[in-house]
Amino acid sequence: MNEAVDIFEVEQTDDFNAKVKRFVKKKKFVNLPSQIRDLVSDLRKGDFPGVVIRRMDFPVKYDIYKLRLPNKDTNEGKSNGYRIYYSVMLEDELALLVTIYYKKETESLAEHFIDGLIEGYLLAQSDAGEED
Repeated sequence: MNEAVDIFEVEQTDDFNAKVKRFVKKKKFVNLPSQIRDLVSDLRKGDFPGVVIRRMDFPVKYDIYKLRLPNKDTNEGKSNGYRIYYSVMLEDELALLVTIYYKKETESLAEHFIDGLIEGYLLAQSDAGEED
């Protein structure tokens, strides 16, 4: 029997974690954590669901994906579910869960907001590397 090997490390931005916590605590979307665990499992294996919305080359090479995820707590399907933006840095074997929003609360996000979250994460990582 072949076991799938985890290739990618998966991390989350503070923004992503805060929003998930809010959805679970305030909105009572109790199924969201298991949906995210399933997504993380896919990402670790190199399975990248959703669509690539942009490819970036600076400061590192990465792709930004947008994933439509149904809200299993409301049973309204993908159209009124979550939108998750995540980034894949192939050279670093890293998938970064950037942000999430609930379609019924937010229509869309500006590209510069997503870029800022990714750049903030990269800056924090480079600062942490300098401290070692």
